[in-house]
Amino acid sequence: MDDILKRLGKRIREIRILRGFTSQEAFADYCKMHRTFLGHLETGRKDFRLTTIIRVADALGVTLSDLFAGVEHGEAFMPRRKHAGEIDLQRVRHELDLLEQGVRNLRELASPDNQVQAGVRKARRRARLHEP
Repeated sequence: MDDILKRLGKRIREIRILRGFTSQEAFADYCKMHRTFLGHLETGRKDFRLTTIIRVADALGVTLSDLFAGVEHGEAFMPRRKHAGEIDLQRVRHELDLLEQGVRNLRELASPDNQVQAGVRKARRRARLHEP
């Protein structure tokens, strides 16, 4: 089993680099996991949940079957050929989810309630500075 984990980790690393994530840390941030954990995953030193592999496959823009294809026998990754101009809808959905979360965060920061709370905190700090 350890050999399969190592081969799967090697596959993940290979696809990560193919997809332009040369930095393990950047990819870990993209997957919302700790860099050390991703390092353990890529070297086969950690066992993991299926949900983790699903998240990694989604971030890499591959199906689970593509991710696992040939891993048992140590075969190289063979990406499916897409037709020119074909859009990777899974990747687009993921990017849209990230954008929507960013917009929600910005709206929350800009909300009147948040602005009032920031003003209250600022007033309290000023008051503490002017206390005898």
